[in-house]
Amino acid sequence: MWPLRDGRSGQAGPHRGEDSLRVAALPVRGRGTTAPPPPPPPAPAAPAPAAPAAQTAAKVLKTKAHITSVIDGDTLKVRLANGVRTTVRLIGIDTPETRKPGTPVQCGGRAATARMKKLAFRNGRGRAVTITTDPTQELTDRYGRLLSYVSATGTDLGRSMVSSGWATTYVYTVRFQRVDRYRSTEKAARSANRGVHGRCAGDFHRN
Repeated sequence: MWPLRDGRSGQAGPHRGEDSLRVAALPVRGRGTTAPPPPPPPAPAAPAPAAPAAQTAAKVLKTKAHITSVIDGDTLKVRLANGVRTTVRLIGIDTPETRKPGTPVQCGGRAATARMKKLAFRNGRGRAVTITTDPTQELTDRYGRLLSYVSATGTDLGRSMVSSGWATTYVYTVRFQRVDRYRSTEKAARSANRGVHGRCAGDFHRN
């Protein structure tokens, strides 16, 4: 935008000589001269564009991928359909730690990882899966991991982990869309003493 001369946005101010010419051209009252009609009012300004919606509410990513490796019971590495490789942290579950720096292997940690490997691989090869984000959650966590649900042939792997008892339902700040189903599944696993509910009395954060 060029420099403004009179402080108004988008228009250059008139020169002083132009002001003088306009004043001189005005008719003098009492000499029988009719004043010209006033100029039309300026057109109203265009409304400001609406602010864009928040990223987490505006977009839901759903894409195909292949699992390439299992880090632990709630974290996978995948290759997306476009060839990009990324780390996925499953939404809605928490499993015992096995590889967190400074944290000993927690109760049931190795069993939870083994269970996820059983779900993630078939005949030694990573399964084809669908990655689906949740509009109530951020797209990535503070470590840069994609936050999503992962399903294979229609089976939600996160919920399967909860059903086996090697994961518990986990809400981070905001309830996720599938929370009621996950909690119902966890209740059944706890009643049957499956996984960490039997081995760790439901508290896998102990060593």
